[in-house]
Amino acid sequence: MHQFPVLLSLIAVSVLLMVTPVIGYRPWPHLKPNSSDLTLGSSKKFEGSSEFVQMRYHMGPVLTANITVHIVWYGRWQKSQKKIIREFINSISAVDAKLPSVAGWWKTVQLYTDQTGANISHTVHLGEEKNDRFYSHGKKLTRLSIQSVIKSAVTASTKPLPINPRSGLFLLLTSDDVYVQDFCGQVCGFHYFTFPSIVGYTLPYAWVGNSAKLCPG
Repeated sequence: MHQFPVLLSLIAVSVLLMVTPVIGYRPWPHLKPNSSDLTLGSSKKFEGSSEFVQMRYHMGPVLTANITVHIVWYGRWQKSQKKIIREFINSISAVDAKLPSVAGWWKTVQLYTDQTGANISHTVHLGEEKNDRFYSHGKKLTRLSIQSVIKSAVTASTKPLPINPRSGLFLLLTSDDVYVQDFCGQVCGFHYFTFPSIVGYTLPYAWVGNSAKLCPG
């Protein structure tokens, strides 16, 4: 098993769980040390932040309700690989986890809010899973055909994935022999919303590729 590329994919998965992009301070050269632009003020609801973290709202939808991640395993995945990813998702809401931990990092993610001031949920559940072992849409996918894969998962005649646009996030993971448009050269993963014209619903989803064979460097 190529564990390292899988772990890199996990990092992308955790970032993609936020539906809307954020800006992190690195720092920006035009801001002076201890600038008031860097403070979070009294609106901060979670500990663990600092002047080096500044979340900005970009006017897009945010998953503030309890998040349920439904996985589509596209292609051939080993049981050990699936176990790693399941444990990672479950660890986001772990209680009393020793630092450094995924749960500790997620507290920083929770600083992000929507236009009402509501924070991203602390609770992230692993939901239903769907296997697509036979590459129903081929081994070369475009960004639009990824949505077709999701459509197949939510409209399957047996055990379709549940549809909940408010709290459900569909995570499509492609195996190491599947090439996706712009993979390796420009992206390792991305997130968006499905088009009703393709899927029948507007649903938040994310895709992450396995780089073990296609771009191991």
